[in-house]
Amino acid sequence: MPDRQLTEASMFMWSRERELVPVYDRLLTLGASTDCLEEIRELCALHQDKVTDCTALLAALGVEAPGDYASLETPEDVKAVIILVWNKENESLDRGWLRLDPLIEDESARAILIRASRRHARQIQLLKEIARKCKITLIVVAPGVSPWPVPAPGPTPVMPPAVGGVQEYIVQPGDTMWLIAARFGVTLDELIRANPQIRNPELIYPGEIIRIPRGGAVPGTAPAPPAGGMGPAGRRYIVRQGDTIEIIARRFGLNVSELAAFNPQLEPPYTLAPGQVIMIPAGGAVG
Repeated sequence: MPDRQLTEASMFMWSRERELVPVYDRLLTLGASTDCLEEIRELCALHQDKVTDCTALLAALGVEAPGDYASLETPEDVKAVIILVWNKENESLDRGWLRLDPLIEDESARAILIRASRRHARQIQLLKEIARKCKITLIVVAPGVSPWPVPAPGPTPVMPPAVGGVQEYIVQPGDTMWLIAARFGVTLDELIRANPQIRNPELIYPGEIIRIPRGGAVPGTAPAPPAGGMGPAGRRYIVRQGDTIEIIARRFGLNVSELAAFNPQLEPPYTLAPGQVIMIPAGGAVG
């Protein structure tokens, strides 16, 4: 009998994918009049595969499929549908796939989870490509939260090591340039000028690196431990709630010794904390 957390998370994923079926159907119809039809077709095909994956995952976990699911009101224009799908898929990532990852131990269920997670990652990439081509601004917004809230004290921001004396910040879900500027006590113009690599300041994504102008600081914030450098040999990874070094190694097709060797700042028993930054060797598979 699966535990309550596993049951809830897997049922959430099944319900979310089912409620998005008519939304993707509408997107496929509307996409015929855009320059993004090829990307939209791939996006919708991936969703169909994920619906199948979620059904198979419930069966592998011994969880009975819910009898019903929410009915979404589907917009009538491409821009509104893309924004809806973007926010729903990011919520699915946070409340579904990432929550399920540390809970699943069954090998057959894990194989389904990994397959579906890779499809999900490709969907996020496609949504970004569609937004760029169609000039749509995508902002990750938590349910019930305005995209431009007044800054309030919150968790310590995730700070990678300073590079060349310049402090950097890893964009988190829900962040905007305005929020980041307010958090660090700099103006929005200063932050934009310090990040010329960002072509559209209204379009930033979780995991991106933002440079903080000199003078910007968060009281009590310390940089993360050194993470093996910034060269092309690896990429940053932000530790999530429930992560262990074994889970991360398995997610990227590594063994623990390989991952530990690439992160000399880690010491046995390799205790990790959410928000901590570690490095993944370039050969690590995309999870």
